[in-house]
Amino acid sequence: MGGNEIFMVTEERIITLKKNGVEEFLTLSKSSIWPSLRSTGGKVLCLLKGLVGDTSDTLIQLTVFKNFDEWQTSQGAWVIDNDDLVQRQNVRLLRTLGTRPNPDIILPPEKRRLIYQYKIDIVSPANFSEFILCNEEGVWPEIEKEGASVLGMWTPSSTTTPVEIVTLTGYESVSQWEKLHFIDMPMKENDIWNRELQLMERLESLTLTRKLSLMISAE
Repeated sequence: MGGNEIFMVTEERIITLKKNGVEEFLTLSKSSIWPSLRSTGGKVLCLLKGLVGDTSDTLIQLTVFKNFDEWQTSQGAWVIDNDDLVQRQNVRLLRTLGTRPNPDIILPPEKRRLIYQYKIDIVSPANFSEFILCNEEGVWPEIEKEGASVLGMWTPSSTTTPVEIVTLTGYESVSQWEKLHFIDMPMKENDIWNRELQLMERLESLTLTRKLSLMISAE
């Protein structure tokens, strides 16, 4: 896929399966759902299953499209007989924020990780732009230096107050995630480092509420 493709629409699909249905759903996805999505121009960014914060029977699939018409046409992929497998699905459209996701979308091997954090932050509209800045210039540079991979940041296409922001980040292990979330980062005699640290601290004050889910790839 060429890097000049621009994907304007992201579908977030949260799928709650009946007990022990992950493998069967993955088989169905590979044989039917994903080929149908690809035929309409859709690209599956990830299919994740719950580890901490959500049950293992909860899946999140993010699929990107170049425009709304492609997304609308793609919905036929989900007209399948899965009553014995799927308990419910919740679907919404997201728009991209900041400099993620990578324009090539299909993740190269060096960006794939074992553990994924699916984070939802609620912020005031007045702090929306500053929240993005604090992530792009404060948090992301520091965690990516340590081997994490920020895969994307989105907000729902519909307007809400306060604003919901979704961020997907990959980690090499649970221990790496813990290290990057629970260690104290001291000030140094380094202006760039200290500015990043100040932005990270400022980010916490901008967040009204936050929900974290640790997930693993279901593929």
